[in-house]
Amino acid sequence: MADSNVLKSLYRDFKSQIDPKSIQPSVTVYDREKEMMAFQKLFRDIRLQVDVGLKLHQMRRNTVDSQFHDVFTEIDLLLEPVETAQQSIFEGAPKFDFVQPDGTHVKANGFRSLLCVLKELLSCLLYYLQKYARDRGGLFYNAADSLSNITAHARALQGMERICYHANALMTVNDSPNLHNSGDMRRSLLSLLYTETVCRDAFYGRCLGFQYSQGLKPILQFLAIAMASYEDWYKGTKDDPIKQLLNSLLKGGKYIQHPTQRGVKIAELTDDCSIYFAKAFWSLTEQTAVKTAVKLVSQSVDVSETLEVPAKNVTVDSVNGGSVTLQPPFSDLGYRPISVSLISHKLRDGQPFTGYKRPPTVPPSTGLIIHFHGGGFVAQSSKSHEFYLRWWSKELDCPILSVDYSLAPEAPYPRAVDECIFVYAWALNNLAFLGTTGERIILAGDSAGGYFSIVTAMKAKQLKLRLPDQVFAYYPATLISSAVSPSRFLSLMDPLLPIGILLSCLQAYTGCLASEEVQKRRKEIRDKILAAKGYVIPSTCDPYVAPKPQTRWDKMKGGFQRSQTTPEVPSAPKDSKAAPPARPPPPKSTRNASVGSKPSRPPPPSLKNGGKAVSIGSESPSVLFKPSAAKLEEHEEEENEVFESKDEKTSSIETGQSETQESCKEEGEEKESEGDEQGLTEVDLKAEQQSDSNCTGQAETQEDHRQSITSSASPFFPKHKSPGLRFGMKVPSKEETLSEEEIEALIEEVMATFDDADITLKDPFISPVNSPDELLKGLPLINIIVCSLDPLLDDGIMMAQRLKSLDQPVTLTVMENLSHGYLSLTGTEQLNAAYAKSIAMMKQALMVGVQQENNSEKES
Repeated sequence: MADSNVLKSLYRDFKSQIDPKSIQPSVTVYDREKEMMAFQKLFRDIRLQVDVGLKLHQMRRNTVDSQFHDVFTEIDLLLEPVETAQQSIFEGAPKFDFVQPDGTHVKANGFRSLLCVLKELLSCLLYYLQKYARDRGGLFYNAADSLSNITAHARALQGMERICYHANALMTVNDSPNLHNSGDMRRSLLSLLYTETVCRDAFYGRCLGFQYSQGLKPILQFLAIAMASYEDWYKGTKDDPIKQLLNSLLKGGKYIQHPTQRGVKIAELTDDCSIYFAKAFWSLTEQTAVKTAVKLVSQSVDVSETLEVPAKNVTVDSVNGGSVTLQPPFSDLGYRPISVSLISHKLRDGQPFTGYKRPPTVPPSTGLIIHFHGGGFVAQSSKSHEFYLRWWSKELDCPILSVDYSLAPEAPYPRAVDECIFVYAWALNNLAFLGTTGERIILAGDSAGGYFSIVTAMKAKQLKLRLPDQVFAYYPATLISSAVSPSRFLSLMDPLLPIGILLSCLQAYTGCLASEEVQKRRKEIRDKILAAKGYVIPSTCDPYVAPKPQTRWDKMKGGFQRSQTTPEVPSAPKDSKAAPPARPPPPKSTRNASVGSKPSRPPPPSLKNGGKAVSIGSESPSVLFKPSAAKLEEHEEEENEVFESKDEKTSSIETGQSETQESCKEEGEEKESEGDEQGLTEVDLKAEQQSDSNCTGQAETQEDHRQSITSSASPFFPKHKSPGLRFGMKVPSKEETLSEEEIEALIEEVMATFDDADITLKDPFISPVNSPDELLKGLPLINIIVCSLDPLLDDGIMMAQRLKSLDQPVTLTVMENLSHGYLSLTGTEQLNAAYAKSIAMMKQALMVGVQQENNSEKES
């Protein structure tokens, strides 16, 4: 982190932009017409690159050409539906902006965030397409790496197509400016089922953190690799810790070298996420080594004491002249003291000190910050956030009291809320002990702590205690429910807050965390519904694994035959009577080929068997499918090898080419017949042949897909299938087909297992955004600081909308291009600027005198 002088200079820059009477949010200069033209240019440039790629590989002379042609075809089919959804979201997103009382528009919401992510993904895809066109044929050209990069971004584009489609549908059912779909839990459930079809491993592999700035990407990659490696440690045996540590380190090196395996690992981990794994991983910051490192690199302070608030009744003066007695929390864990941390840059009169050498004391501060840490309600403590709390204490020149509330799932709601208000009341009675006069008291917290800062102010108002002067809620969770919003779709690609962990944390806090049996039943129902709708869940989608190039020794052993690119296909059972499906006619260039001309063979069909891709005429699996863990281990050394782009021939006699064409036709008939005998329908083969065909029929496919989007009757289970036939789509078998009544019964069964909907509607404190008006009226100024790329962005915006509708004082500040939990990250200029901005706002709230600031500048 930057030193104190850098922070001071940044603080001065931001202070000059802040009105002393009111804190205005940051507003990015936004040119709507220019932004739309940028999208149009991106789509136009990508189409140009794709058209060139299709022409280069339309002959499909070898495996490499076939795979490149498949990828370019998929991208070409995806561009039109993505552009259609983008235009619709672009037109409707401004309706959901937050408008300040003075009429200023804060141009931020989940729809705008999805557009920003889509724009960045299109830019990355265009970069790799241009790099492929520029480097192709060069001396150091690596076909495997180029194909892997293009394929990874193509699969990510397919995921964005589904997300944008569903966000577009959400926009049609949500009334402006409501971003949450909390009123209809049925629709939210269907939304979650639909988003399960997004192959999330594409966002955690080569595309990890593509939507963030260059400074944040290395931090996010490190955290993702650490999560994937820690999972092996967490599930391993604890008998030999040294061996287990070495194994985790080796796995970490593998995930660094092979991003595809890392993506698959994180996707599987977050899909079947145990709340106890998230709790253990996030609690790594509680290790002694980490705490010691924080103290060494962070700002030094005179006071860093761990105290205990005793479990005794606290009597506090009320605002109406009487007194209020609060009993210590009892639910779930019984009576026990509450741990708090007191942090102060200078030792002040009255503060406790247990250090080795007592520094000189200074007079009490006029301000006090009561802090609530984040951690998804389930992990971490005040020590995990001590890094930035030390800087706050120095720059704000006041003590900080951080509360270590009890964590879920062992202590669900309302235990933590009761502890927070109890510590607040205790602090009001012990201001001198904390080293402050208490003239200005601020509540602050991030993520779950932002939620507790708002709820604690609401509790204080209900109990008629003295209210805090201001509240600072950093990227708070204000809707504790499984309901969806456009920004929560970002959790499908967010490496810090994946969707599985997000939902598990919310359910754990409400006390509705399902048992293993219930979770297993939910997955069974999900699989049945998705299979009946024709979707394949991501665990059966295989990403690209590069084939091993044929070596000279392989050619000698095989008599220079193409054994690697044309594996044998099992012969059909003798007793099978299935007739082969109708074979499409060969292209004209093949039908009318004359002797001495080079034939243009149609691509070999790829068959599906039991949800698993089987490529015929290619060594590798289908380009865009995810292999099992064993297959990944088998191919982990093959991913970055270079393809051979030359096509080996078994014969150079031109007069024999006509016979070769006929043999190819007969071989294709045999393979189609074998595919039918494996239980595949004619529709399967036609769909696969259509995906492998040349570009002649793409316009019709795109038009049909566009019409299916606009005419879909149910926006939450769309009738259309994603145009990428290799991206997790299949034809339901007879066993998977369900009637509408059976599907409705399954939906009702799984809805009965989500009890958080009833709790959210009944309890007035569990979701502040849905609290009654009488609890929100009369609150102090609430400053909500959100991040534009945060899955909880809409939670903060909707809380600001709710307070504004009640004429409550509120400010909304948007930190551009930052992620959830940015206060705990460090190392980039962008993060330093965000720290300085936060300090400037809090300093204004504490009303620090100009003389104190000038004195501190003279000392420095």
